[in-house]
Amino acid sequence: MFYTADSLRQMHQGGETVDFLFFYGHQLPSDGSATESCLSQWYPCIFEADGILYQSMEQYMMAQKAAYFGDYRTHARILSACTPGGLQSLGTHGIRLSGGELAPGP
Repeated sequence: MFYTADSLRQMHQGGETVDFLFFYGHQLPSDGSATESCLSQWYPCIFEADGILYQSMEQYMMAQKAAYFGDYRTHARILSACTPGGLQSLGTHGIRLSGGELAPGP
């Protein structure tokens, strides 16, 4: 079923409940099973796009944003970051536009 904000409000006001799937963790389960965590953009998943290996979707998206805005210094740093923490620290400093100003955040 497709939900909108209005349809969810109406359902809630009518006393209906909706089951949601939350996936806010990105750690691999110790038993190797697939859980909701694999839906996180931080989940470790090595893949190749345009000849470049990425460690996660978050790394891919950050690298694409840096390249789009012409910040190739940050782009290279993003590609060399191999941990979510390393990527997060780069994200907090921002990606620079060609004129030097910070690119818009998420």
